[in-house]
Amino acid sequence: MIILYFIYALGLGGSALDVIKDDVKTYVVDPARANEVVVVLDEVEGIMSGYDKQIDEIHVDIERLNADYDSSDEQYNAVQEKGHEIVVELRSRILDQRFKMKELMTREEWIAVFPPLESR
Repeated sequence: MIILYFIYALGLGGSALDVIKDDVKTYVVDPARANEVVVVLDEVEGIMSGYDKQIDEIHVDIERLNADYDSSDEQYNAVQEKGHEIVVELRSRILDQRFKMKELMTREEWIAVFPPLESR
C-alpha cells in the first residue's frame, strides 16, 4: 500500500510528497526525527526519479523495436524482462525506505501522516 502511495505522490510532480513532508513536520513530535524522516522521503524521491529515467529508456527500446520490421519476440521479451526487474527493484528499495521511516516514527505519528484508507 505504502509503495503505491509514494508512486502516486511522486506522480503528481512532487506536490503530494511535499504535503507528506509537511505532515511529518507537523505530526512527528521530535524535530530531529522529523528531519530524518524528511531525509528518507528525499531518498524516495531520488529513487523514483531514477526509476522514471529507467522506464523512459524501456519506452525508447520498445519504440526502436516497433520501428524495426525484423524485431523478434525474443527482443521484446528481453525488454519486458528488463522492465519487470526495474519494477521489482523499485518495490524493494521503496519498501526498505518505508521501514526506515517506521523506525523513526511512533505508531501515532505514522497514523497521523499515513491515515488508514477507511478514514479518508
